[in-house]
Amino acid sequence: MPKTPVSTWPALTDHQLISARAGLHTLGQRWTTWIIQTLHHQGPLPTLKLARSIPVPTHTALTDPLNRLRASGLIARMPGNVRSPYALTERGHAVAPIHAAAASWWRAHAADPAPTAQAEQVTQVLKTLATARTMNVLAFLGEAGPLPVTALYQRITSMGPSEATYPTHLYTTCQLAVADGLLSRDTHSRPARYRLTAAGSALQPLVTALVTWSTATSTTTAASPVNARIRARGNALPPPAWRPEDLFSHRTPPPPPFTVPSTSARR
Repeated sequence: MPKTPVSTWPALTDHQLISARAGLHTLGQRWTTWIIQTLHHQGPLPTLKLARSIPVPTHTALTDPLNRLRASGLIARMPGNVRSPYALTERGHAVAPIHAAAASWWRAHAADPAPTAQAEQVTQVLKTLATARTMNVLAFLGEAGPLPVTALYQRITSMGPSEATYPTHLYTTCQLAVADGLLSRDTHSRPARYRLTAAGSALQPLVTALVTWSTATSTTTAASPVNARIRARGNALPPPAWRPEDLFSHRTPPPPPFTVPSTSARR
């Protein structure tokens, strides 16, 4: 039987977990991490310059992510006109501890040995945590210890209608977490119990950072852009947990040039 890691997970309220799941949905979407880290490092940028710093196929691929981040209060345009540069808001800058925790977990526990840009590492960790109700399962097991699916189902559905699910769906979530190396399944007990692995337990700092960010920030209080270069003259920003060379170390290669096929006549 695998040894159960000593848990250091704090007890989280239903409100904290629901808020964190909503925040995770926002932060885990495609290109969100790339945009936030690029603006954090380079400061305000117009759309075209931002697109040149991110491995997107065309600058139009950023239209929906930028609109989504503006609606979430993570970025805003600098004062001016509709072509003014985008900048992080206070809420956007506050994401840094989440990215640092996700990158730290990847370095210690990711199974993929291939070189990967840190923005993509963070994206993949957040995407894994956002799968179904994985974060809730990890939090409950971290707090209570090994539990069967029936106990997890009762605990999650007690959170309210927004967290309602089916036992079979929750079983699938647990099995995916086993495949990802976050949980192990003890088949010697009846019913079988799920427990955190060392990798799953190590996600606690990330979940805590998500809870702190989600409950301490709101879209109604962070609508103004913050120019990092100006702000640094007063209250200095903490250095990013990633290096610029890491951020862009795994660029998507440009597609090969299109060749017009020969139009020789058929015989």
